[in-house]
Amino acid sequence: MLTNFPARDIDEPVTRDFLAAQLSQMESRIQDRLATQTRWMVAMIIGIPTVTVALQAFLT
Repeated sequence: MLTNFPARDIDEPVTRDFLAAQLSQMESRIQDRLATQTRWMVAMIIGIPTVTVALQAFLT
């Protein structure tokens, strides 16, 4: 009967609901990070050429 209980605190079993909640939370954080990175990359794609052209026009 004791074999059904965890021997140590770190051996605590994980329920499916807990695992699903953790995976959902991780997926949400990854999606947020990807959206932030995508916005940053689009801003750089638009901004860097604009600044380059403006500097080139100013310096010549």
